[in-house]
Amino acid sequence: GGGNNAGLRSALSSLDPEQIERIEVLKGPAAATLYGTEASRGVINVITKRGAAGETRLDVMVRQGFNWTQNPAERIGHENYWRNPAGEVLSLNVLDHWSEQGRDVYTAGHIQSYSATLTGGTENAQYFFAGTYSDETGILDYNWSKKLNLRTNIDAQLTDHLATTLSMGYTRGKDRLPIDGYRSVAEGAQFGSPRWLPENRCETNPGFGCDLYDGFISGAVPARDRSLINTQNLDRFTGGVTLNNTAFGWLTNRLTLGIDFTSELNVQFREFQTNDTTIASLGSVAAQGFRNEGRRTHVMSTVDYASTAEFDLMEALTSATSVGLQYYTRTNSFLNAGGQQFAGPGLSTVNSTAVLGVPGNNDVADKTLGLYVQETLALNDRLFL
Repeated sequence: GGGNNAGLRSALSSLDPEQIERIEVLKGPAAATLYGTEASRGVINVITKRGAAGETRLDVMVRQGFNWTQNPAERIGHENYWRNPAGEVLSLNVLDHWSEQGRDVYTAGHIQSYSATLTGGTENAQYFFAGTYSDETGILDYNWSKKLNLRTNIDAQLTDHLATTLSMGYTRGKDRLPIDGYRSVAEGAQFGSPRWLPENRCETNPGFGCDLYDGFISGAVPARDRSLINTQNLDRFTGGVTLNNTAFGWLTNRLTLGIDFTSELNVQFREFQTNDTTIASLGSVAAQGFRNEGRRTHVMSTVDYASTAEFDLMEALTSATSVGLQYYTRTNSFLNAGGQQFAGPGLSTVNSTAVLGVPGNNDVADKTLGLYVQETLALNDRLFL
């Protein structure tokens, strides 16, 4: 099928940079005081933008551009040489050769992005709503990324002693990735040779397909690269609510509930081929196509409660005693299935293949309960212990 650089996504890839206020990095066990026992080895805290008291403000942004590579024939392709049976030395840069025929392999890919934010509020309630849609095509027109990001952040002072924050984010994305490395169109461009031109190939290796590669090596022609569809589909929802209570002047309580749901589907698929170039490059069996799917589902929920009591022990010495409890649940589920050889064009499901692979299923779940107690002494609010 060819190489595929698809893999599990980083959680950060689902965030929209335009919605980020700042990023904090806390190292070591001290992070557990703020973010619980799961952060005992440190934490990367991504803080998204929030609303501010004031008039409602609407910001709209549109971006347009292109991905392109200057002079791909030199940057990606190579001038390669070959001695024909008559002893003549011939040279060819296959990307130049194709470009002269009006068949550019690498083209300018369109970049477009549309975003809007709505912010505002009063002294007691502030809101931030944001949405972004981006659609980006690479220098290969079948390499693209589409993503939708939505975010809602609300802060509210419910009573004199009770405040709440609500945060929700949703991301839906789909990427199509080209073959990476072996048997990729880039390999074909780098190792293309005059021996693969029709007039030379059919003289030295006559037979089906000898006139179809037009300078590219047989295993890495553009039609073969285009026929392999590698896609990553992502759906992710994050939500959290925090309640802060200061009913007593010396005691504060904080309760945080959160959920993170991620569903990711990776598909590698080639339909039943009818294109002669692809059939010649793949062979008659592989040209019947295949489909492999891997679905990962990750769900994490959190409950975090913290209470802090502050007292003045002396005029210059204060004490803060904190106790906390965290409860986490995490489940990971992975399913995979695959099959080869479709009966004919138009079929695309795993069940419609003639040779089914062995499906796999892996489920992992864990629960963590953590407790902590912390005592802080402050001298003149400058020296802490």
